[in-house]
Amino acid sequence: MPEFYRIALAPYFNPRELVFLEILVCQLQTYTTVTIEGLASRLPLLIFFESRRRRVQRFLDLAPATVAQIWFALLAVILPKVISAGERVYLALDRTQWKERNLFLCP
Repeated sequence: MPEFYRIALAPYFNPRELVFLEILVCQLQTYTTVTIEGLASRLPLLIFFESRRRRVQRFLDLAPATVAQIWFALLAVILPKVISAGERVYLALDRTQWKERNLFLCP
């Protein structure tokens, strides 16, 4: 993940959770159809499958931030770099697939 992601998300996750989130994001970008079991089977952790599955489930259930909080934290870092103060911004988010990768776009 880019460094500004880590900075923006640091208030919501401890360092261990940030690493786990980064692994999950890489998995989500790589595989087009994702289930908890699918994520667990691809995690690079040397533990039993069921333990990996429970870890993914616990992380998703107990994540300290909501999707909205994470997006707003990232936007608070990104937008000041690309727009001037007081400028009106219309933001559209989209997900698309390019070859075997999932991409999140901000046109």
